[in-house]
Amino acid sequence: MTLSNIDAFDELTGQIFARLYENFPKPIYLDARRFVEGGDTACFNADSFTGAELTPPAEAFINTATWLVQEGYISVRPNSKSATGFSDAVLSEKGLIALKAVPDSLVSRATLGERLVQSVKAGTTEVLKGVANEVLSVLVKSVSLP
Repeated sequence: MTLSNIDAFDELTGQIFARLYENFPKPIYLDARRFVEGGDTACFNADSFTGAELTPPAEAFINTATWLVQEGYISVRPNSKSATGFSDAVLSEKGLIALKAVPDSLVSRATLGERLVQSVKAGTTEVLKGVANEVLSVLVKSVSLP
């Protein structure tokens, strides 16, 4: 089954935030080959004219990561974007605050960041997308508050 753009965005956002949260404050290389199932061979279209065009899943990763950087949830080294990712990526203050949030409805009191990491490790895609949506909601609310 093919993921919709929003489903792919939610899943990739969750995976990216989980990886950054797990490594915080250490900057990491956000590379599509580590997020797209199949690595190198799944990121580049060998049948394309040059063989260097990104596949749709790799493009979805780059577009998601780019949006997160542009919106200020992730900090990267200036001019660090490559064909498959970003160098020296780290959660921004805004991203870290959202991931450290604990929704009032949770009994376990695990932060959203901890829940993202647990979801990625457990391979629970639907939970990952749900938690990613909660993170984005926290981010939107923090931006819209006076």
